[in-house]
Amino acid sequence: MPELKKSVWPMLEKISESREAAAQKELLEGQQKLADCMRREQRLEDMRKDYESRFLSAESGRVQSVGDIAICRSFIGHVEGLQKLLGQQKNTLNERIEQSARARMAARMEVMKWSHLNERDISKSKIRRDASEQRVLDEAALTRFAYRKSS
Repeated sequence: MPELKKSVWPMLEKISESREAAAQKELLEGQQKLADCMRREQRLEDMRKDYESRFLSAESGRVQSVGDIAICRSFIGHVEGLQKLLGQQKNTLNERIEQSARARMAARMEVMKWSHLNERDISKSKIRRDASEQRVLDEAALTRFAYRKSS
């Protein structure tokens, strides 16, 4: 059986490595976006607390009008709405991060599989080559033995 010049396993391994790198990149981007989202969420929380303390504290020394209270409640409601949206965004980002981690792990497993198959093929090829060389040596030895015997 003729031996193939090149195996397909290294090419498949490279493809899997590129998939793994893409999944790793997506994972890192997702983690960075999640960290940014959490910072924004913390800023909104700080802003809401600051606004509540400024308008709701008795230390202001003035009686607040109904309009001021309405503005305060409206602003706090708006901030809470933004916090709710950020919470949904965090959930979406967490799902993407988990999906990217699974994709990276699957690609890693493929890389290892193709690498193993390539190593196995190389080993089998070496065994076949060694056996072929041994047959040639054995035939040469038999020919030499037969030549000496006939002389």
